[in-house]
Amino acid sequence: MNVKMSPWEKLLERPYAGGHFVQLYEADEAALTANVGLYLWEGLKSGDGVLVIVTPEHRELFRRELDRLGADTELALRNGQMVFLDAQETLSRFMLEGQPDWRLFESTVSAAMRQLRAPSDRAGRRAYGEMVGILWKARQFAAAIRLEQLWNKLLEQSSFSLYCAYAIDVFGKEFHVANLDDVLRTHTHLVPAQLNGNLETALHLAMDEVLGAQADDLWVLIRTNSRPPGAVLPNAEAVLLWLRKNLPERVEEIARGPGGTILQFLRSSLRSNRASVSRLLALLVAFFAVMLQDRSCRHFFGALSVASGFLCRFLDVLVHPLFFRADTADMFLSWHRGSPS
Repeated sequence: MNVKMSPWEKLLERPYAGGHFVQLYEADEAALTANVGLYLWEGLKSGDGVLVIVTPEHRELFRRELDRLGADTELALRNGQMVFLDAQETLSRFMLEGQPDWRLFESTVSAAMRQLRAPSDRAGRRAYGEMVGILWKARQFAAAIRLEQLWNKLLEQSSFSLYCAYAIDVFGKEFHVANLDDVLRTHTHLVPAQLNGNLETALHLAMDEVLGAQADDLWVLIRTNSRPPGAVLPNAEAVLLWLRKNLPERVEEIARGPGGTILQFLRSSLRSNRASVSRLLALLVAFFAVMLQDRSCRHFFGALSVASGFLCRFLDVLVHPLFFRADTADMFLSWHRGSPS
């Protein structure tokens, strides 16, 4: 069974040379981990050389995500297909009087790229970096934008794709659209937190709840007048930025949404869907197990477990199945026999 991928998943799976992507993640760091993990893992599977310039915290998060996806990270690091660099240390090598210096930047990053040992001469290269995020967090906005411009200059000279990340919360009170415009102008795509469009669905529900009948008219107005600078924007993020710029007094109310923040509402409602599907499948497996009283049917249960994963993804949910376990049949068999599990 083939599960249809969203355009954003396809973009991270097969990024084009010169593509310069950015994600704003402070409100949902788990989404950043999942998206970056997909980008890096697909690169490793494709034979690409992968350069990762990150903070120590994200280094561990991304390595765990790659391990979860099935990557042999130790092998990729040993053979040079993947190289991890510390973002702060790398940044310090080319900063001069508070600004990134082109000559130092080019020599630093080019040297890092030369460390990559892709399995094939025809393999591509992809990079992920958080140095701009460090500058932004330190409120060195001009230096961050200058660094993005240097990355773009290097992208024009070399063949690779680049994925950046900023700890910016578009729902936060201190968020300013004007500051973000320059970031968007230096990127080709803004990567959504939720690649499958769930944020857009939750935003629709929240706007309907808060604005009532006015929501439909507002959606038409936004689609007509939304002209974000630079990067291609996902629908939900484009709407949020338009609201920030044109209806700032309603954004916090919409962001809270029905039943908590819009992200909490998004996660809780979709987690409930996934849990319901998983529980149903678990009960079906348990029923067959009790009826058959035969552990040899575990292969059949394994197939059902795989099917549940595809079904859950089809339902556009956010979290991994929490309630469906490979040993569900054994637990229910133990319960049926009256022994503790």
